[in-house]
Amino acid sequence: MPTPRERLITALNHREPDRVPIDLGGNQTGIHRIAYEKLLDYLGLPVPDWMEGSSLLQPVDPARIILAGGTRKASRQDNNLFSLSAASVKPPFYQFSYLTAVQCSRWHSINLDQLNMKSDWVSSAVDPCPGSQPAAPEQIREQVGGWLRDRGYDLPAGW
Repeated sequence: MPTPRERLITALNHREPDRVPIDLGGNQTGIHRIAYEKLLDYLGLPVPDWMEGSSLLQPVDPARIILAGGTRKASRQDNNLFSLSAASVKPPFYQFSYLTAVQCSRWHSINLDQLNMKSDWVSSAVDPCPGSQPAAPEQIREQVGGWLRDRGYDLPAGW
């Protein structure tokens, strides 16, 4: 099987590779993604599940929730790399220690070990949600929980 580089060189030399080379780019601004979606549409092919989400270049709802996960379970090893112990990587959240949700000028951090939540305002934020107020912390928690359930997470009691 050719490498991705060999596949690309074959196509650039106007020869037929074993399959079409695809470059989705390393820094996902969305330009590659939009072109790829248009190609799929032109070919009458469905968009694969792994392309869930939207491009950063498309208009977005300013009140959308931006979700990120992180860990406090990693420790520095002798080789100066961080790693996780097998005991710390377990359901339902595996290596994640917390989720942070940001909506408009408000952030919420959910501690996944204790299931508690902190919320505060983003300092010096420019009003990114003109004419509306961010959702209450309880609403954010429920929306994040729904998003997790929709993706197969089995949420613990007390969520």
